[in-house]
Amino acid sequence: MAYRLVLFLIVVATGTIINLPGPLASVIRVAAIPALVVTAAVVIFRGSCRRLSSYYVLLILFFSWRMLSYFWSVSPDNTLSGLARIFPLLVISLLIWETCRTRSQADGALQAFVLGGYVLIISLAYNFAIGAQSTDADRIAAGGFNPDDFLYLIPVPIAWYLARRPELSSRFVVWLNIGYVLLAPLGVVFTAGRAALIVALPIYAYIIWDSRKLKSSTKITFALSLLLLVALLPKLGVETKLDRLATTITNPSAGSKWGGALNGRDFLWAIAIKQFAAHPILGTGATTFSFFSADSQAVATSRGDDGEGLPAHNTYLSILSETGLIGFFLFALLFIVACRAAWLQEDRMRRNAFIAAVVAMLVGISTLTYENNIGIWLLLTLIVDSSSADRLRIRRQQAVIIHDMPGIPVKRFGSPKIGGS
Repeated sequence: MAYRLVLFLIVVATGTIINLPGPLASVIRVAAIPALVVTAAVVIFRGSCRRLSSYYVLLILFFSWRMLSYFWSVSPDNTLSGLARIFPLLVISLLIWETCRTRSQADGALQAFVLGGYVLIISLAYNFAIGAQSTDADRIAAGGFNPDDFLYLIPVPIAWYLARRPELSSRFVVWLNIGYVLLAPLGVVFTAGRAALIVALPIYAYIIWDSRKLKSSTKITFALSLLLLVALLPKLGVETKLDRLATTITNPSAGSKWGGALNGRDFLWAIAIKQFAAHPILGTGATTFSFFSADSQAVATSRGDDGEGLPAHNTYLSILSETGLIGFFLFALLFIVACRAAWLQEDRMRRNAFIAAVVAMLVGISTLTYENNIGIWLLLTLIVDSSSADRLRIRRQQAVIIHDMPGIPVKRFGSPKIGGS
């Protein structure tokens, strides 16, 4: 029961950036409550909880450091408003760790991540169909979704792995995941997101590289499906969006209403570097960058429509300026531990898919402020949890072998400490 609720929570959490109206919005806001209650009941009944790996220790330290920054923040109100978004990220990660232990459970969590991505794609397609636009002219976004975001692309390599699992027998699940691989690029077209286009490049380069192992008939089917989607683009009336995407390399500020190079990001990055130089160890406090960008005369053209300052549009510089070297060190360690967990995956296809997803995420967060986005933490958590499932299965196999050997006492194997431990 707890596991199924957590799967539902993953689907919902991946789509939390969508502001749905009416009762459904209330369901999304309280989705974590039953999962938390049931999991807590299971832990109490069992009398023990899963030992935290080094990744979760670092995750708790990183979020705690961001919370503590309230006490030296240059703008306590800004920091306090951002703290409410930090706690749910930690809760969801811990729920996944406690409930998704076996290989099948870990793959189920990965599938839920893909289904959550489907929610974003469907919302983008619906808004495109009804002609809804974001604040940027002629760009489409899901409800409450920044057209520059790229979260819908991160599940693509995972969907590719899930579709190609050798033990998978359901053709519906296969085509469900293949469909996501084919449909996700439409999100890039609908949003005309140049950052998303850059993120898509390593992901689909990996898929093209990995597809060389497919049967010829499967390659032909996949290629024809992709060509059909490309042929439909002119029918969708997306010429202006394709024109904007074409300026990704030649003129990345084309169509910008903010001015400056790189769509105004050069101004924002200069502010981040300046604030880091002034507060190198502790930083200025979590979620305070907009306080400086709003007051800076150099970025007067980079104000938001509501007159407030913009985020740093670079996760690395945002963390460095807001939480100092200490916060950045913890953030870097989290990625190193997750990358190690990805590399140690028992299955080569899963390992390659995780590496492609991490590389895409590392590229994408260099253009957006993502430390409070659920997507980045879901990806790292699912990678660590998957590595733990592999290690637990290996230990159980070893226990069976030892049990079958005469004259050797049986040793009980507990939950492994995975994720860079």
